[in-house]
Amino acid sequence: IDLKHCGKRILEKLILAGALDNLGPHRAALMVNLPLALASATQHKKAEACGQCDLFGVLTTDSDDIENKFSQVEKWPEKQWLAGEKETLGLYLTGHPINQYANHIRAFHCKPIVDLSSDRRGQNSRIAGLIIGMRVMVTKAGKRMGILTLDDKTARIDITLFADLLDQYEELLVVDKLVVLQGQVSEDFFNGGLKMNAREVLSMDQARERFASKLRLKINKKNIPDDFKMRFKNILQVAKGGLCPVHIEYTQEKARTELTLGLAWSVTPNDELLFGMSKLLGEENVLLHFEQLTS
Repeated sequence: IDLKHCGKRILEKLILAGALDNLGPHRAALMVNLPLALASATQHKKAEACGQCDLFGVLTTDSDDIENKFSQVEKWPEKQWLAGEKETLGLYLTGHPINQYANHIRAFHCKPIVDLSSDRRGQNSRIAGLIIGMRVMVTKAGKRMGILTLDDKTARIDITLFADLLDQYEELLVVDKLVVLQGQVSEDFFNGGLKMNAREVLSMDQARERFASKLRLKINKKNIPDDFKMRFKNILQVAKGGLCPVHIEYTQEKARTELTLGLAWSVTPNDELLFGMSKLLGEENVLLHFEQLTS
């Protein structure tokens, strides 16, 4: 590659888009090691110009040897690499942002959009998805009205928010944001599908806090690092002040105990908390429990 025409910024975009996935273990490693790779390429170019290039050495380098030279760095969370795809390609290529929340969305008793039906009895349905379009218009009465398009990977639906709800939830109504909505579904005679009149909008963090009964953390003494106490406290501190109680299940060689942290340590079960605890304890040891809902 001629680095005069394909510099660092272009290569960064290619990494974010996933175009260079076959060149390394994962995108985080590719991004961290890019400066070193560019420096090595420049050095190789100079050596080649001076006639010092070991062509056969370059061609016979084992792919495992190359991979072992990558700096050790953790993979990006799915949310981060999908955001990179959307930024560079304008679409999600290797997944959908809703995937990582699938278990929680089921616990909220959300219906897949494809399974919705027109309900003539005025009952509400709960759905979750990604906002892919949002527009605000002014009615003949001079009041604002919002129409958003929600995508949950199974289908899409247009949702109307009248003035009072638009004012109340406007900060949540952002394209590429995941939300949980409740409202009444009816037939859309304009496009032959369905539409919804919203009654409530929640962010994923708000929905988890609303419906979660507790956060259970399983800690085994033999697996905790030396700096565990500091890291554990720092992660909890970020989400402290919420409504979700924290239960700890602590195990050592000859004993096992359970305890509940005081109300002052109740948390908002947000992404930062759950991801941080999963890194510290292991994903299988971070369990968010939910109330039994009736949809």
